[in-house]
Amino acid sequence: MKALVYEGKRNLVLNEVEMPKVLQGKVLIKVAYTGICGSDILLWNDKYPRVKPPVIIGHEFSGVVEEIGEGVTNVNVGDRVVVEPLITCGECHACTSGEYNLCNALGLIGIDTDGAM
Repeated sequence: MKALVYEGKRNLVLNEVEMPKVLQGKVLIKVAYTGICGSDILLWNDKYPRVKPPVIIGHEFSGVVEEIGEGVTNVNVGDRVVVEPLITCGECHACTSGEYNLCNALGLIGIDTDGAM
């Protein structure tokens, strides 16, 4: 598949990459739409210091569930979805009290792991 890969300051490359493997508890989404966010502009200008290139950018996206990993029960193949791009631990006080956006290990799709573009 084609992906837009951030390779460093002001360097985005359209590369051919392998289709991601569907892991336990995860789903594969065929992306329909991806937005460009202020975070992407910061990344482009090398002002998002925790980004470790190369990374596929894009954390604001929607699409259709194409494959479901083991243990996933809340969506089905063919469902249209909008993605919550926050990556959380699910175990810290913030996560267990409903304030997952304050997770001690908070990450972001398209910044800390490959995204949707």
